[in-house]
Amino acid sequence: VAVAEDVLINAYRIDRQEARSLKYNRDETTLFSSDSSGSSRRRD
Repeated sequence: VAVAEDVLINAYRIDRQEARSLKYNRDETTLFSSDSSGSSRRRD
């Protein structure tokens, strides 16, 4: 799922570098949050 950097920048008030970092590190962070949301929402 693609997330526009501008959306992240506007939503979280962060700079473009941080938005890009969040965008590409999202797969790693979802591993930790998937326990509470259940395994049915898994993305490939």
